[in-house]
Amino acid sequence: YPNYVHGAHGGLVCPAGCVPKMDMRRGAHLMETPHQALVREMIEYQELYHRERGNSEATKQTRVDEILQEICETGTYNLTLDELEHGARVAWRNAPKCANRKFWEMLNVMDFRHVKTNQEMFQAC
Repeated sequence: YPNYVHGAHGGLVCPAGCVPKMDMRRGAHLMETPHQALVREMIEYQELYHRERGNSEATKQTRVDEILQEICETGTYNLTLDELEHGARVAWRNAPKCANRKFWEMLNVMDFRHVKTNQEMFQAC
């Protein structure tokens, strides 16, 4: 993830060359509104997702535009199943203390975001 800082010493940047857009160590993020933070984090994740998936700039920009429209209409947005699965895999891959993270690419996400009750979750599984 672009703002993910590795190691015990702050300020080191991800070996993949990811550079934070803002200096998070100086509290610049405290001046953001929740809407600005949502948009910034969405764009950072979409850049990571499309770069790692090998998608074109046009594909990425189309998806960003769709998400921005959804944020304007609803105040939030929904990830596609593939975006959700990739995000979960990246989180596992980047977990430095997890002994089994070498299996991160095999993680399968079961998408039950539509479920609203315990009973529905029980039936879905």
